[in-house]
Amino acid sequence: MEKSITVKPGTGIYSVTDVSLGINTASSTIGSFYSTSLRKTIKSTDVLTPTLGAAIDIVFFGLDPTFALNKFVSPTKVQEYTFDAIPGARATSWMSTQTLLSVDAFDAINDDTFFKGLSNAAIVDDPLYFSNEKVPRVLLFLTADGRKGR
Repeated sequence: MEKSITVKPGTGIYSVTDVSLGINTASSTIGSFYSTSLRKTIKSTDVLTPTLGAAIDIVFFGLDPTFALNKFVSPTKVQEYTFDAIPGARATSWMSTQTLLSVDAFDAINDDTFFKGLSNAAIVDDPLYFSNEKVPRVLLFLTADGRKGR
């Protein structure tokens, strides 16, 4: 028996939708941590071992339910934002502003060419706070293992 198959090149990107992250006081119920490799939200009440802590890439800090003061922070800096330190945490850096890429431009991306061309110098360790005035929000990030995303 013979069968022909066609192997198409990978795009180098993957998409995750409908991720829920809560403000800091909801970190134990909704969760404020996210792992891109595990593709799941992690709560502060989950047993945070160094292995699980190292898998956390994204931390959302929201000051109150009005979402007037929000920030994505590195897992290595959570203790500066009312959370307990994450064991095994690895750094994630963030693009400070949303001016580089619009929502429509991001939605039009169909491979990783844009991300490969993005200079790591454009990424900062401490992004600016943002409010709920502009939704959706595009914030680019760089994980400890070199993956770039939004």
